[in-house]
Amino acid sequence: PVPCRSTPLVSCSGLRGTEATALLEGLDRENTLLRHQLTRSAARERALQLDTDELRIQLEAQALQDLHGLESKSAIMAAEGTHLREELERQGELAETVSAQVEELQRGQEAKEAIILALRSQVATAHADIEAVAFELEGLQHFLLPATPIDEPLRTVSLEKAVRRAAQATDRLRLACRAKFQAYGMVNEQLRGRLESRVCESPRSDRSVSTGTAPASGK
Repeated sequence: PVPCRSTPLVSCSGLRGTEATALLEGLDRENTLLRHQLTRSAARERALQLDTDELRIQLEAQALQDLHGLESKSAIMAAEGTHLREELERQGELAETVSAQVEELQRGQEAKEAIILALRSQVATAHADIEAVAFELEGLQHFLLPATPIDEPLRTVSLEKAVRRAAQATDRLRLACRAKFQAYGMVNEQLRGRLESRVCESPRSDRSVSTGTAPASGK
């Protein structure tokens, strides 16, 4: 300060000592504050280190637990994979068995269809044969009894109707044969009666002839 210029040198040096003392005290206070701050910082650092260590321990424990969990899950998944693979193999074998059964059923169905076609062919042949037999029976009936009417030739009808018509023709033919046999029996009886009457008349004529010729032989 300006007044210090007019003051004696000793006063100025004393003032400088006071300022230095104040400066030192200020530096001490700042050093104290810095030490406190360093102490607090060190305490915070130690606390952070402890928290970090604890967190690391927790993370390591969690990682170890997760690793065990992953190993357990991996083992479970491996077991499930093995089970699925075995199931797929079993399903594959079952599919092959089912496919073989389907092929066998298909072959059986084809064989049945072939049998059905053969039976249909046989039925058609039998149908035609029955129609022909029925027509021949009706013709034979008309031959035996010309007065009986004959049905028209068979058209395409069902097998049941053809069998029914053949049965009816057979019944009519049986009746016609019976009537014809009865007629033949009656004719046979008549012929037998005539023959018997002629046989009976023949000895009488012989006796009359013998009596008529006896006197002539005597003459």
